[in-house]
Amino acid sequence: MLMQQKLGVSIILCSILFLPVNATIALPVEQNLPISQILPKAPIRFQDSGNGKRMRRIAGGIREHCLLRAKRLLTVLTPEKNPVLTTSEHPQLFAYIPETANTSVQGFELVLQDADEQVIYQEQLQFNQKPGVFSINLTGNSQKPLLEVGQEYYWYLTVICDRSDRSLDIVTTGKVQRIIPDKNLINKLKNASPRECAALYAASGIWYDSQAILADLLRQRPNDPALKADWQSLLESVRLGEIAQEPLEGELQQVTGDRLPP
Repeated sequence: MLMQQKLGVSIILCSILFLPVNATIALPVEQNLPISQILPKAPIRFQDSGNGKRMRRIAGGIREHCLLRAKRLLTVLTPEKNPVLTTSEHPQLFAYIPETANTSVQGFELVLQDADEQVIYQEQLQFNQKPGVFSINLTGNSQKPLLEVGQEYYWYLTVICDRSDRSLDIVTTGKVQRIIPDKNLINKLKNASPRECAALYAASGIWYDSQAILADLLRQRPNDPALKADWQSLLESVRLGEIAQEPLEGELQQVTGDRLPP
């Protein structure tokens, strides 16, 4: 039932999210992004328009840490270059997290900062029992958008190895910027299937929306070869193809009472 609800959210994103009610605030930052031809059976690929600073999306640089024996490093699933776009006020984030069983990991932490390095969201996350790709929902305060249109934010996913010595933290970084897409894309999304929406977002350089919709579809139909090929192709297009073979798990849950709302 939960997955069906999430899939329903994805469908809503494709059809009614971009109604004229937001047009007033959207005009100054509307993105005229090129849309490549979408072929029905062609695997989904991300068209990267980023040319900014590379982010530290793969953990490394610490010789001794609490995940030293993991076969794969902690990795946030984003393109290497910025900006990395979304149309959502509360986007889903994705990361590959190694197995934490039989390690000295003491906790996970997610922090979201604005361009002035002010923390606007922070939460502690529960441990994963097995390795895989997990989603993290930025729920925030329901009374106002967590992400403002046109603003850039940094998010940090941290493995806490020793709470008494945070210099041992394992940190990965992503970036997100919320936009309002152009009218051409909005019109295409209105009549598109969820899979077509994922393809349209990817072709338009809107990473987080494409990834979230495709992940929801794949969780619904984990044995669908076409969706598996789409997931592989999407991650390969941002040089994360090896992670496509890892299991796509559910959402990392927050530790109750440890969220700091904006």
